[in-house]
Amino acid sequence: MKHFHNILKLLTWNNQSYPIGSYSFSSGLEYAVEINIVNSSKDLKYWLKDLLVFGNLQSDAILLVHAWKLKVENKDNVIASLNNFAASLTQSKEKHIESLEQGKSFIKISKDTWDHKFPNDSLMFPLAYACSAAQEGISLNNTLLSFLHSNLCNLLAAGIKLIPLGQTEGQKIQLHLNEYIEKEYRNILKRDLSLVGNCGWVNDIVCMKHENQFTRIFRT
Repeated sequence: MKHFHNILKLLTWNNQSYPIGSYSFSSGLEYAVEINIVNSSKDLKYWLKDLLVFGNLQSDAILLVHAWKLKVENKDNVIASLNNFAASLTQSKEKHIESLEQGKSFIKISKDTWDHKFPNDSLMFPLAYACSAAQEGISLNNTLLSFLHSNLCNLLAAGIKLIPLGQTEGQKIQLHLNEYIEKEYRNILKRDLSLVGNCGWVNDIVCMKHENQFTRIFRT
């Protein structure tokens, strides 16, 4: 356990210099912009909100909460089983790649630099993130807040580039996203695994369409 403030630990992991490649994924947003589903700041704001409240980010957050609790109890074998469930929830090949590749990269750098231990080297990203946070004694509230904020920030940055939008407009969206996170993370903390699932069908479909997009910048 590193002897400095937990906020510094979270900022370190969420920084783009932490080599997990998060900046290269758009979760289908690139295709959504391509076909004009998302073409304004208002569209982008509600697209990201829906991903948090109704989409796969909601499921990932619930999985993170349970993985954190299991790691605190040293139940690595149960985390491995939970990981199989998490992998089964990915709605497309690209969604699977996005979560698995970030998880594997996070595990590698966290083992090499932080000496963290994981049930295996192929955890989905929210489970890998939860395992590191639990080992560093970071509270579940702070772990969840930082995970949600980091994910939405990465997608907001992608949307600003793709539409494109100005930085001031992007920050206005960020303020709204912070409000959504503040409200939704409390709901997520109360949810059990029976509530895992999503109804973000448009996002799921555009992720599948992105696989065959003719020209693309992002991996998903």
